[in-house]
Amino acid sequence: MKLLTCLITLLLTTPSIPSELKILTTPDGTTHPPPCALTCSGVALYHVTGPYGWRAAEAGKALKRIDIAGCGFVADPVITVTVGGVSCPSVRVWNGYKEYFYVFTVQDATPEFMVASQCDVHWSANGYSC
Repeated sequence: MKLLTCLITLLLTTPSIPSELKILTTPDGTTHPPPCALTCSGVALYHVTGPYGWRAAEAGKALKRIDIAGCGFVADPVITVTVGGVSCPSVRVWNGYKEYFYVFTVQDATPEFMVASQCDVHWSANGYSC
């Protein structure tokens, strides 16, 4: 019975334990109340086609648009990316907005190479929901 009481107490108090996410600076220089801070993450898969697939960019680079509208940001977030796959080049964030952002390859790469190398983009965005 004592164990059951401890379990129930734990379950009832766990949702009320606040997480602490601090955002020190943002792309637009504004901050919002701490309870509005939000982390959202995902993986943009290499095999997606259409507007969210790998596309050719200027100067021999490849680019990919990544949709983050589902995160519900009210302002442009701070975005971090990495690439997973086979011999994938590095990428950098370009034009990050509250609904989407782009990544460009740092080294020369074609869209076909990015797909053949199974280059998924793993991303994390920190911003505000209110």
